[in-house]
Amino acid sequence: MGEDKQVKIDVGLSAKAEVKAEIPASSAGRLVDALTDLIRPFTERRGLKADQIRLQREDVLVEVARRARKRLRLDGVEAKPLPNKVLIPLLEKASLEDIDDEEMIARWSNLLANQNEAPGESKVWAVEILSTISSWQAQFLDELSRQQPSREFFRISAFTRDAVAEDFYSSVKLCEGKDEARVREVLKNLNGYTLVFLGDDISNTEEFEFSGLEEGPNILHLESLGLLWVNSTSFLAKSALSSNDQRCFLFNAHLSPLGSAFVSMVQKEEI
Repeated sequence: MGEDKQVKIDVGLSAKAEVKAEIPASSAGRLVDALTDLIRPFTERRGLKADQIRLQREDVLVEVARRARKRLRLDGVEAKPLPNKVLIPLLEKASLEDIDDEEMIARWSNLLANQNEAPGESKVWAVEILSTISSWQAQFLDELSRQQPSREFFRISAFTRDAVAEDFYSSVKLCEGKDEARVREVLKNLNGYTLVFLGDDISNTEEFEFSGLEEGPNILHLESLGLLWVNSTSFLAKSALSSNDQRCFLFNAHLSPLGSAFVSMVQKEEI
């Protein structure tokens, strides 16, 4: 379809103001000054001037690209042109990371390298997900991936959200009416990330709000992205302090097949 065309990718700020001929230069100047004044309080506390933001974003992309190239060389793979649909949003969103955020820089470089190794597989969804999570969330997903079965487990056709829930509630039944030691022994074999709150550990034994925990919103956000399957319930167990049963609250986060695929594409590797 005609001669090849080169596409130039600007790794600076994506949103640039174009000064049209019909806008007086003085008006355009006032607009830039106003924007600079507005953004200054958000930048100068970190030692950033308005004109340094673009430079920092370029530094981030240089580091992401450098690591990706190194990873490809170690794997014996040659860097190839990537589809604009993936490359442009990847560069744009990766550039928003802090240059000192080692965890996220490593994951962006891995995603870039992995996309290069399998250019036919669109990973736009992975770009979108990675751009919305924090370093803590990325590390949490890594830890879940190490705890859960191999990736082949997720290829079993019978593996569904319902199957995970059934395993969860089967464990709960084994805990009902048992003492604390037995409860913890049963839950130790439950896949995923498990939190158990015994009645003696919480102030209100009639209800429990997971959002009150520091990691709560982070985990619930990962669930909203489809990376986790979350189950929670309560049950009665024997109390060590009284003859009455105590209410226990149980929470379990299980890596979903999507979460497993995502981790495999961005998991931090030492290179």
